[in-house]
Amino acid sequence: MNFNKQTLEAIKASNEELFNVDKTIKGYQQNINSEEAKIAKSKKQIISYKKSIEIEQTLKNYPSSGQGSVFFYNSMMSKFDVFSEIHLNKISRYFNYVEKIEEEYKHLYTKATNEYYKNPEDPAILMLYKTYEHLVESYKILFILVSEVDRDKLLYHKVYNQVEDQGIFLTASEKLALRHLDEISKKLSQIVTELQVMISTTNQMLNQTLNAIGMVEDNIDSLSSDIAYMDYTISDVQTEIWGLSTK
Repeated sequence: MNFNKQTLEAIKASNEELFNVDKTIKGYQQNINSEEAKIAKSKKQIISYKKSIEIEQTLKNYPSSGQGSVFFYNSMMSKFDVFSEIHLNKISRYFNYVEKIEEEYKHLYTKATNEYYKNPEDPAILMLYKTYEHLVESYKILFILVSEVDRDKLLYHKVYNQVEDQGIFLTASEKLALRHLDEISKKLSQIVTELQVMISTTNQMLNQTLNAIGMVEDNIDSLSSDIAYMDYTISDVQTEIWGLSTK
């Protein structure tokens, strides 16, 4: 088939036009892909921002530090003579352990509050929540050990024995030898679960006591000395343990 010069030029022009159209379409497609990527990035940023706001609201409910070990230590010292030397020695190891949890909690809180806006997925945030629960469980055990040693001795020994049976009173070298530290958190949770009924009962008794005190105006001092073994109110306990402001 023979093509004249005019026909060849027309075919060439058509090819160039098709090439330019294809190039234009590819350019449009690249622009579309770029815009879709921007939209996806924006959606991700919005989700991250919303999550950061949620975390910020949650962190407002968390204390910046735990100071329960100091509070319970002072309370325990006021009953120093009530504890046997063996029990005192073993419980002191538990205090050391709780202090380490408090240090870790403070570190995680600082990291979480600094990182949550930039990276709401930071592992420190989730670890903070878990460490807080762990610390609360530890404080519950300390509360029973300190408050019931000269009150409900049966409850005291139940808690003490359960803690001891779980190996939490082991020395540092014993824990290291048995690779025991990683198991302590789980064992503390198990202890607290087993003690929920007793703790609930104790809390009910405390609430009943506080209600009774509120109803008796003429003899509140003598009642307080009989049933409030430590000189604090519930709000005082929160302040001492978590360092919260009473204002």
